[in-house]
Amino acid sequence: MKFNQSIVEIITKRRSVRTYDATKNIEMNKVKVIKETLIEERTAGFRFDVVSFYELKTRKERLGTYGFIKGAELFMVGIINDDYGDRKNQSIDFGRTFERIILKATDLGLGTCWMVSTFNRKQLGQKIILRDHEHFAIVSPLGYSALKKRPVERIMRQLPKSDQRKHWEELFFHNDFKTPLAREDTGEYRIALEMLRLSPSAANTQPWRIIKQNDGYNLYVIKDNRGERHVIDCNYNDAGIAMCHFELTAEEIGLSGEWKLDPLKNNARENKIEYVSTWKSM
Repeated sequence: MKFNQSIVEIITKRRSVRTYDATKNIEMNKVKVIKETLIEERTAGFRFDVVSFYELKTRKERLGTYGFIKGAELFMVGIINDDYGDRKNQSIDFGRTFERIILKATDLGLGTCWMVSTFNRKQLGQKIILRDHEHFAIVSPLGYSALKKRPVERIMRQLPKSDQRKHWEELFFHNDFKTPLAREDTGEYRIALEMLRLSPSAANTQPWRIIKQNDGYNLYVIKDNRGERHVIDCNYNDAGIAMCHFELTAEEIGLSGEWKLDPLKNNARENKIEYVSTWKSM
């Protein structure tokens, strides 16, 4: 996927938008780019679509976002087919993929917001016909942010502290979870780690942790019951988002590598902390 702006700039500026300017329609050329991106990013395990609610004027006819979203009439929809892959890997891959789409929308100057449960699936099913074993996983509104935020949006941002992120020392470690990772020990990867730190997550829980060992960066996720309540597992989905930020930033600054499973760590779990993947330099 190609971006017009620096991925660091895109990640830094991106915010969840819940109040949209209903008087400002998205230009057709941007809608075209979004639709092409959704097609390019689909796999056997999941697909994406854009749903328009411009023609439905009454509140009861709209998507039913329970007051969390206002002014948006165009939505991106993520659909998972549970015939492909296990739930863990599906959720991780979905998070990596949909976050790339979210960042592409940000690159186009559009606002978005990850929505796992606050939308009406029955109503959405009148717009998109699901195939066998398919489920609606994620919805994101798409549009231009309103200049003035509603009181409900200000409250929503305060509850999960949406504008805040955990400190470096709470997320990144060296060799074990007892030793914080010094910034000076990360070299050029410091920028990639900073962009990972800015990753969005469900309720802003930021469940991911990194342990640097030798030249690799091991990604772990803190599992909780919240992650298992939805079509996708939110904890693993959040891990996928973090992986996306890291790999896109590494690619931009010329650091070659990839996420790989370490067979010695795979399936490792201590308390609620579970191993996900390792970034290996190439």
